[in-house]
Amino acid sequence: MTFPMGHKGFRSAESYASQRGKSTWNKGTKGVMKPNQTSFCAGQTPWNKGLKNPYSEEQLAIMRENGRKRIASTETREKHRKNMMGNRRSWNGGCFVEKNGYIMKYVGDGNYVAEHRLIAENVLGRPLKSNECVHHVNGDTTDNKHSNLVICSRSYHAWLERRMGNLYKQEHFPRKQV
Repeated sequence: MTFPMGHKGFRSAESYASQRGKSTWNKGTKGVMKPNQTSFCAGQTPWNKGLKNPYSEEQLAIMRENGRKRIASTETREKHRKNMMGNRRSWNGGCFVEKNGYIMKYVGDGNYVAEHRLIAENVLGRPLKSNECVHHVNGDTTDNKHSNLVICSRSYHAWLERRMGNLYKQEHFPRKQV
C-alpha cells in the first residue's frame, strides 16, 4: 500500500526527522503540547486519594438529581441574585427599553415582562387573557400612565391601529385637489 507524499516528499514527521538523523521537536509530548511528566506512571497515587469529600450526602443527592453543581436552594440563589444586582453600577431597578420601544421590568427568575402589561394586570386584579392586549392611546410605548392605556381585544386593537394610522395620514399628508 502506498501513501501520498507529504511535506518535502516525506510521509510523516518521524520519517522526515529520521532521514535527517534527528528526533521530532514534539517527541515525548501528549495531546496538544502536554509533557509526559505529569501523566500517571505505575505505582503513583493521585493527589486527592484518601481526602474526605467536601459535600454532605444530601448535597451529593441534590447534585445527582439536578445534574449540576448548584447546591444552594432557589431562595438563596434569588437572594444572592438580588444582592448582586442591587450592587451593580449598571443595575437600574430591573428596567430596560427593548428595541421595539417597550419598557421591560424584571419579575424574578430571570424573566422580564412588558411594564404596560404589568400595570394593566394590577388594575384588573388578574392576568391578561390570551386574546387581550394593551393599547397606548398617544402611541408612545414608553408612556405607561393609567390614562394612556386601554385594554382591548386583539381584533379591536388591530382596528384601532389601522384607524389611527389613517387619521395620521389624513392629517399629515392631505390629498391634493386635482
